Amino acid sequence: MNIERITEEVTRELLAELHLEQAAHSPLVPYQRILFVFSRADIDLNPVAAKLSRWKDKAQLRLVAPKWAGSLWSGNPLTQAGLTLEHTSFEATAAQIKSLVDQADRIVLLGTNLSIVNKILRTQRDHLAAGVVVEGLARNKPVMVLDSDLSSEHTRKLQALGLHLGKLDDIERVFPLPPLPVTVTSKAPAPANLSPEQAVNHSIDRIRQLINAGAQRVATALGEHPVPSDLARMIDHTLLKAEATEEQVRKLCAEAREYTFASVCVNPSYVALAAQLLKGCPVMVCTVIGFPLGATDSKTKADETRNAIANGADEIDMVINVGALKSRNLKAVEADIRAVVQAAAGKTVKVILETSMLNDEEKVIGCQLSEKAGAHFVKTATGFGPGGATENDVALMRRTVRREMEVKASGSIRDTETAMKMVRAGATRIGASASIAIVTGKKDSSGGKY
Repeated sequence: MNIERITEEVTRELLAELHLEQAAHSPLVPYQRILFVFSRADIDLNPVAAKLSRWKDKAQLRLVAPKWAGSLWSGNPLTQAGLTLEHTSFEATAAQIKSLVDQADRIVLLGTNLSIVNKILRTQRDHLAAGVVVEGLARNKPVMVLDSDLSSEHTRKLQALGLHLGKLDDIERVFPLPPLPVTVTSKAPAPANLSPEQAVNHSIDRIRQLINAGAQRVATALGEHPVPSDLARMIDHTLLKAEATEEQVRKLCAEAREYTFASVCVNPSYVALAAQLLKGCPVMVCTVIGFPLGATDSKTKADETRNAIANGADEIDMVINVGALKSRNLKAVEADIRAVVQAAAGKTVKVILETSMLNDEEKVIGCQLSEKAGAHFVKTATGFGPGGATENDVALMRRTVRREMEVKASGSIRDTETAMKMVRAGATRIGASASIAIVTGKKDSSGGKY
């Protein structure tokens, strides 16, 4: 079997899937395909045209408006700015809506009204604007609604669905674009004289470069999602049992060195030991703050954080104040997170929401407060609550926070299949005690529930 040839063919298919076949035309990474749907004819097109004209070389923009707006917008500034505006019926078919959403990675609804909002809340797909939003959310694609003069009740309900709300100037914050188009050649031959194994690794590296450039999902033509060769680098190898012994922590660190996990996650009392054992290797030391209830006061959490950093912690996983969130004491929740972020002094902070205790609206608010307070990750669960990570929760968190913010799935992830489901839903980090079983495909023997 010619591994080099097969690898080249597979890589070419993957690149084609990523819409990167014709480098001469400055192909764009998939997350740059943005669909703009105009829901009303009374939108001021001048600022829209001015904004989008600066993006047309950075992103694939598709603009869709109702047919009846055509006469009102003849000679409109969008056309003058070199932007193509498609006109279609707003009494859309399911096939039309699916086609539009299939060809977009981000969706922006320009303007709305109470009728459209109610259709979205009822998940109706018989109207183009509402249908595209509902289908986009169902497909885990980030959706933003602009210029919405809505009541606070409707705003909360839309945010609970995972919608981003804002103004035209907020788009770049929610959907950040790179400063220049990303150009990647589809034919990336491996250097000469590589062994078959080196050729495979070279192709994997090329695909990883595309992902780092902005591609968020890679799929083969068969629709299968291969297990990343570096899945271990996405895992926080975890031991948080109250009865964990020094011997077990030493074993945890030895396993982390062997498999090169992203980090070991241990209780604060073992941070110094873990830092000593992992010195000189790429595995980080992660610890938990306010664990597992999140009910300690902010000063205590900040003190815990400073102490952990002083002992060698690289990352901090803090538990949100669940009771304050459910009481809608949002200022207290934000201040609590911010206190830990400031105490961490630039170290990575992950905010554990304990999603099984929250409804969707509370999960969205928790994500938004974490982002506002400066955290780097949102995380599903402690592993000690009533439930763990779910695909729906991870997807909701992923589409709620900005692209640069990451999502950690933890709790009840005990095998490769479950871990990959979380990755496909949008997780960039996995917290698990069954880490070795996940990366080897063997049966878990850790005996934990984290």
